[in-house]
Amino acid sequence: MGWQVMTGQEKAVLGAFAFLALLLVAALVLGVVRRRRGAEASPASTRFVPHWQLMGMLLLAALGIVVSLVLSFLTRR
Repeated sequence: MGWQVMTGQEKAVLGAFAFLALLLVAALVLGVVRRRRGAEASPASTRFVPHWQLMGMLLLAALGIVVSLVLSFLTRR
């Protein structure tokens, strides 16, 4: 009964969630199959991001947020 009452947009949202659930199940199944097939590979070396680079990216993100907020307040009428 619910399917007949739904609008096109509601059906599209339901379809998107069903597609996401299908992808998650497929990823889980593929992960289990790959683990069973062979020996685990050695883990790749870990690469660390320098502190100054990480802080610089965080500062740029924070500045971008502040600038967008200030611009939205200044352009209001």
